[in-house]
Amino acid sequence: MVIILVINQILIKTMRSENISEIKANFSYYVNLAVKKGETIVICNHNVPVAEIKAVEPIVKGKRVFGVCKDKIVLPDDFNETSQEIIDSFYTNNIFPKTRKKTSKK
Repeated sequence: MVIILVINQILIKTMRSENISEIKANFSYYVNLAVKKGETIVICNHNVPVAEIKAVEPIVKGKRVFGVCKDKIVLPDDFNETSQEIIDSFYTNNIFPKTRKKTSKK
């Protein structure tokens, strides 16, 4: 069933309602209707509306403005330097347990 609302010669919305079994059998068809034709498909369970399939509004992104955070972020002078303590911790820490050596049973 397709419902089209026309008020003062303006097309408001097209809507189609289908039962779940029909949607399951032809899911991609109904998604394409929603995306390409802008229809809203109402999914019914035993002729009771339970959900809708409709296209998502695209996000309009403008151009990025560079320099917005200029003078708001200050990095310390030693930002790219790594202390010897941190370097040593990569080689001497005990994050991973030592593996046990296999002993032969006699």
